[in-house]
Amino acid sequence: MQTTPWSDISNPSHGQFSVTRVKTATTRQMFWFRDTDGSVGLLIEIHPATSAAMLREANISIRDVLIEIRHIPDRNILALAVRLRDGNKSDIFLRLCLDLIDRVNNAPDNERIFYTVCQRLKKWQSLFAGSTRGLLTANEIQGLFAELCFLAELLDRGVISQEEAVSGWKGPDQAQQDFILSDIAVEIKSLTGQNRGKVRISSENQLYSHLSRLFLRVYLLAEVYETSSGEDLNSLVGCISAKIIEADIEDVFEAKLHMAGYIDLPEYDQPRFIVKNRYTYLVSDGFPRITQETLPAGIQSVAYDLLLTVIEQFRVSDTVIPEN
Repeated sequence: MQTTPWSDISNPSHGQFSVTRVKTATTRQMFWFRDTDGSVGLLIEIHPATSAAMLREANISIRDVLIEIRHIPDRNILALAVRLRDGNKSDIFLRLCLDLIDRVNNAPDNERIFYTVCQRLKKWQSLFAGSTRGLLTANEIQGLFAELCFLAELLDRGVISQEEAVSGWKGPDQAQQDFILSDIAVEIKSLTGQNRGKVRISSENQLYSHLSRLFLRVYLLAEVYETSSGEDLNSLVGCISAKIIEADIEDVFEAKLHMAGYIDLPEYDQPRFIVKNRYTYLVSDGFPRITQETLPAGIQSVAYDLLLTVIEQFRVSDTVIPEN
């Protein structure tokens, strides 16, 4: 059985908490706790100068997590209680708690701890939105990295506005293609060493669009684990954020990251990727693909592998998306 901070905490008497203190670098107190019904959570002491208006910031709705302000009589403190209501999500909930503890320990001053924690909880909402949502898988990290590589290129080239580039990123929206830029659709794929010769097309709609042009962009990535080379997901997100000038556009970018299930966690410091190459293909007449129009009646939801050697004749310049 996996050992957690709550493993050795006994069930309390009715209406009470059983707690054990978290080792912390701040003067604010934090406690792991177990509730009367056996549910577990984290208590974070609230600074006594925190205003009533600020306390309302704790009105945050996260699926399967209860967030409330509690007075702890035996400690004579007011605390933010973050409690898990679904035991099946204990792994990701523990990661949330450890992240909050890290934020508290690194807060610039005690007065801002409550605000910092509330803002961080809002970022965690997306990870609990789905019934099985948790940290990104290795494939999801790789796919998101490739999409962000393309977004970074758009921002660097400046052919379209930053607002058009960020709002045109449709991958987090589960759209048919990852980018819609005016009358152009772009599907992003990534390959690493074990599957360099082919890309996976996940549906009959992925290589079909009613727009004037549809492109397939493929990134060839090499995974590296040395910190001296490559770029990780966290650093790429930070690089893109630094490029965005207007706060409203930054807010849209942040919202899309949350929809994609991403927040900046140490888990995403690895792996690091090097973009070894990138290929752009125009999906036009004769391009090998399966679409709804070509499917026999009664067949749907198909997925298939597309060999890059077969589509070499459709390769175009990387700079055609969008054209200068």
